[in-house]
Amino acid sequence: MSPVSYQLLHPAMLLCSSVARIVRICSSKDKKAAIPALWACRRQCPEPGMHLLYAVENARNAKRNPSIRRTVRLIDTLSIICTRMFSSYFTPETFRFLDDLSANNDRDWFQANKARYEGDVKEPALRFIADFAPHLQEISPHFRADPRANGGSLFRIYRDTRFSKDKSPYKTHTGIHFRHESAKDAHTPGFYLHIEPGGSFAGCGIWRPGSPPLTMIRQAITDDPDAWAQTRDDAGFRAAFELSGDSLKRAPRGIDPDHPMLEDLKRKDFIGVTSLGNDAIVAEGFLDDFAALCRSASPFQRWLCEALEAPY
Repeated sequence: MSPVSYQLLHPAMLLCSSVARIVRICSSKDKKAAIPALWACRRQCPEPGMHLLYAVENARNAKRNPSIRRTVRLIDTLSIICTRMFSSYFTPETFRFLDDLSANNDRDWFQANKARYEGDVKEPALRFIADFAPHLQEISPHFRADPRANGGSLFRIYRDTRFSKDKSPYKTHTGIHFRHESAKDAHTPGFYLHIEPGGSFAGCGIWRPGSPPLTMIRQAITDDPDAWAQTRDDAGFRAAFELSGDSLKRAPRGIDPDHPMLEDLKRKDFIGVTSLGNDAIVAEGFLDDFAALCRSASPFQRWLCEALEAPY
């Protein structure tokens, strides 16, 4: 590679020993063989997709220079492969790690396999959160996709075992919660993605609200039961989600036991849930599919926000 073309690569990519091999492969006829090399590169450099696209942009801006046309073609090939690879965020390795963690839920094993957690679970989740932000902004500007590693949309892998009989130190799933801007904790309206081998799902709504917000939601139902019924039975929402969560066994205090909306008024959770298979999570277009699910939940989320006097 000439000195001019060598400088086209982002400095962070030059730290990856895999790059030279990828370029050699892409100069041959077997372009698909570059995919395993890109995965190896991914483990050494957390954002190769971004770096490659940066390189492509620089290369295309310099296409008038005949001395780098071959490098441009190589980087274009790399960008295509990389774009296809990174169009899916989670992979079978995500589920393999969580399965292995379930069978080896102890600190020694986790520390020995922490690089797998970082590379196959945490980093793809943070990229998913960051890339979902524009979609979420279109759905509602009042919900947040926060890609910070700590304190953002991604739940920690560490369990709080202080009040639990189960002292396993780690969760065997990963959770992403896109909270409302007014949220101070998880018990507010939001969109949720749960990734667990054989148990993944998407969710929306509010889980275990405290007494004041729960009272406001029940009051909104009793004030205008028709508006609630229209929201609950919205065709788009019901096609995508099923109302779920726990309920009281008896009518809440102050609610007529014969109220026509009694079953809904007994709810302790106001959430919609839809199951997702492993294949759906690792699919190439999963980001768009999840965004479509969240758009389907808009009537339900809007009603909840209005009930809680929060903007939607």
